[in-house]
Amino acid sequence: MLDAAYYADLGLSSIYDKVLEGRRLEPEEGLALFRCPDLTAVGALALHARCRRHGHRAFYVVNRQINYTNVCVNGCVGDIPKVRQCCSAVPSGKGLGTSRILAQQNYHGKLDHQMQ
Repeated sequence: MLDAAYYADLGLSSIYDKVLEGRRLEPEEGLALFRCPDLTAVGALALHARCRRHGHRAFYVVNRQINYTNVCVNGCVGDIPKVRQCCSAVPSGKGLGTSRILAQQNYHGKLDHQMQ
């Protein structure tokens, strides 16, 4: 995919050269990549840069996301200890390779008067 003529047709020849040489891009060059209509071509440049820097190893994060509100099916309206108890009952996911758990609270604004 790293065909110099193709990147020239996209107006990315200077970026193409920099990536192949291992040089850093300027912010305006990043914007040019963002505006490029061919996402696959941009991805091929990114893959080349990543492999040059890190080899052919890939890393990722497996996470578990818990979204809870101040309105709980267990009647936990505003009861923080009870909400914590519900969240702690969620399996950790260690057997699935989970490395992070994100607990995100969504607050029902119309219930402000019940929280005070």
